[in-house]
Amino acid sequence: VERNPLGPVLTFHYDPNSKENLFCQSTLPHHFTSVTASKSRVMLVAPPPPFPADQKGFTASLTKGTTTGLANPLGYPTMQSLKVSSRLDGVGVNVFGSASKKKSLVLELQAPGLANVVKLEQIGKALLGERCFIGWPYLNESTICAVSDRTGSFGARGFVGHSNPSAWENEADRCIDRYLEKHGVDVGEASFFVHVRDCVEMTSMPDGSIEKHFSDTETMHPIQVILRSNPFEKAGKNHIRTATQKKLMQSLKPGSKVVYLSQPYYGCIGTVLSGGSQKMKGGKSKKHPDNLVLQIEPNSQAEKQNVTTSKRLVGHFQPKYLPDSVVTKRVGISYRVLGQVTSMTNVKDSQGKNIGLGLCLKSRSQGAVVPDYCRAVSRGDQTLYEYTATALQVLQQYKQKFSWVFEGVKRESKKDYNGRDFFPNLAPEDADKHLYAASRWLKQL
Repeated sequence: VERNPLGPVLTFHYDPNSKENLFCQSTLPHHFTSVTASKSRVMLVAPPPPFPADQKGFTASLTKGTTTGLANPLGYPTMQSLKVSSRLDGVGVNVFGSASKKKSLVLELQAPGLANVVKLEQIGKALLGERCFIGWPYLNESTICAVSDRTGSFGARGFVGHSNPSAWENEADRCIDRYLEKHGVDVGEASFFVHVRDCVEMTSMPDGSIEKHFSDTETMHPIQVILRSNPFEKAGKNHIRTATQKKLMQSLKPGSKVVYLSQPYYGCIGTVLSGGSQKMKGGKSKKHPDNLVLQIEPNSQAEKQNVTTSKRLVGHFQPKYLPDSVVTKRVGISYRVLGQVTSMTNVKDSQGKNIGLGLCLKSRSQGAVVPDYCRAVSRGDQTLYEYTATALQVLQQYKQKFSWVFEGVKRESKKDYNGRDFFPNLAPEDADKHLYAASRWLKQL
């Protein structure tokens, strides 16, 4: 214990020619040999004097502005999201693969006491299909696919009794033991268990929506260890804005026009009704909270896209894509015509104005596609496109109503067309009528 008293600070410097032997003698010769050539010099420096009486030095306190508990920033865990108590107990917590022989600090959860209050079917109907958060205190989003107790399981098919009750009881006991031995959490009396599928990935879609992917494997958890909601997702909670963002929010006065870039009205125009800052009498500005009230002006295209997006998100529906070889055969056109008609096809009328006769489903130069209509696929060094049944139907209708567009593109490949390329025998004014009729039809899609 002689090494524990406060002494001088030892400072070592590298010196290949040093012959010092201070501190080179081993204090545990049966385990470590002495150092014969230290190649270093040691300096004994007196420790710094204590702080003056008016200086605190280090104090065990949080930096001003630090938030803890349920006020933590998003992503920082806290044990305050569940009510717990603690005790010291030798429960054999797993430490590096071995059961601890000493006492461990065990967290005790309060049992909900639902066994004699509600029935399994009541809980199942309330929780089935809902999202929850498991892994406390490191919350991970999951979806509930079943609820079970010793009598049976309530899932998508309703109540189903256990074919082997002892197997369920063994699985429930392993679940309780896992929480105690692996996490040091005593869940208490566990009458009901939830079966969940974890959220393993989130994909940002081109239309602004977020698609969540859940695991195919179910895991079992006592009902008292799940959270129905994430306390950090409450509106306005822990939302920190930068100085630039705050300045921008304050500049958005009522009446300002904005573009909405989130679901469900991605790409729609909106008008600020309140928020930002407003001028008051005397030249003073009245600041509003960091929220804006918007009036969204949805368009028909956005509404159609919302329906398609909702169908995809509910049940993770993925549209079936057809290769370009199948689309060309069903529509009766060539690969070149398909590529031009599904991108941008510009035509100049008799006055020199541009008219778009392409479907604009893709742009190779910008690397963009319209979700749920078209997608890019790589085959070796080539980038090809595939189309959904919806895009195929639009192409068939387009060709049926305005076959002259496909015939004109088939005859010649050009960057910019004019009316004579499609109607060489018509007067310019008559050709314009056909061009604008096709343009109006495309705008109604």
